[in-house]
Amino acid sequence: MANPEISRITLPSGTTYDIKDAYAREAIASNIVYIGVTTTPLTDGASTNPILINGDSYNAKKGNLVVYEHKEFLFDGSIWTELGDLTGLGDLAYKDTASASYTPAGTVS
Repeated sequence: MANPEISRITLPSGTTYDIKDAYAREAIASNIVYIGVTTTPLTDGASTNPILINGDSYNAKKGNLVVYEHKEFLFDGSIWTELGDLTGLGDLAYKDTASASYTPAGTVS
């Protein structure tokens, strides 16, 4: 049975495309170093370098991971790739436990 995961596809024209998740998996497997939160605006595919970390200029290197606003970015040596967006996470995303009370209403038959 063939591997059910798809990370790269080659079209009949001969053009090969890497699926973005394959890039993220490869990047995660390499040496990633979290360098902090930046105030330098970053977008997916941006080549911005240097960036500001804690108000200091920093020349990003391959494998550097930063957070800008609520997004995570990884530098491949040339461009930044957005790995995740934490914008939609609510308060429970940062908690280990939660509890609530509920009084059922209605009937069950």
